[in-house]
Amino acid sequence: MADSLKEEADESSKPGVGMRLTIASISKRFPRARNVSTQWLYKRLQNSRESQEKSHDRQESQNSQEHHIKILDCRAEDEYNISHIDGAVRINYDSSPDEILQAADIDKTTNESLDVICYCSVGYRSALVAQKLQDHVSKSTGNDHLSFYNMEGSLFKWANENRHMVDQKGEATKFAHPYNAVFGKLLNSELRKS
Repeated sequence: MADSLKEEADESSKPGVGMRLTIASISKRFPRARNVSTQWLYKRLQNSRESQEKSHDRQESQNSQEHHIKILDCRAEDEYNISHIDGAVRINYDSSPDEILQAADIDKTTNESLDVICYCSVGYRSALVAQKLQDHVSKSTGNDHLSFYNMEGSLFKWANENRHMVDQKGEATKFAHPYNAVFGKLLNSELRKS
């Protein structure tokens, strides 16, 4: 499955040099954190919505072999309140693995396949969480039904690609919290909101 997690973006959505360098630096810093692209997550969310609609229309349950998905927002509450990916669960990135799993309602002993996608502003905190959770679950249970991933470029790349986000009220927004003056420069200026 790992080969299908990264997909080449078309020329119009390729990140700038700063974002590419940031992604490469984070990948080097967290070598055991597996990565997915924003495009991969977008397609998974689209497929999931379509599958749910078909399932709902036919009053049938989804195939138990399907990989389910859970999205974890690893940012501070003020960042999350400005915008987040719809359906994401906010967690504290510096919490223990068991505290994160509990907050996200993830059973580390499940037999159900679950892909957990972590994101933050640019990917540092989410790579830390993805690596920490994967290591913890592997060591404590050996469960191979749970897979943890970092979304490359995280919410800044997602926002720069004009993908759907919601604010604390669940209303659509294009804005993102810039995190700080340095990393905020990786977010298109018209999308910054503090």
